[in-house]
Amino acid sequence: RSLPIYLLHILAASGIRVILSKLGLSDSTVHLLAGTVIGVAAPLLLYALYQQVKKGGFIQGNLAVLKELVSPPQGSFPSRR
Repeated sequence: RSLPIYLLHILAASGIRVILSKLGLSDSTVHLLAGTVIGVAAPLLLYALYQQVKKGGFIQGNLAVLKELVSPPQGSFPSRR
């Protein structure tokens, strides 16, 4: 699991740095701690989500719910003959 962290930690850590700076937080300790936590946690969460999508668990579980929401109820449209 080190490869996702290696590849994505820059985006996550720099993103949190920008957000903290825009919020006016300039304390280097806060930046260091938040950057480290988010820089490790965000890539691991994205990797876990990717694993769910890859094996179909995420997609298949939510696909049934989406079909139910999108499809009209039976008999709601008159049949054409």
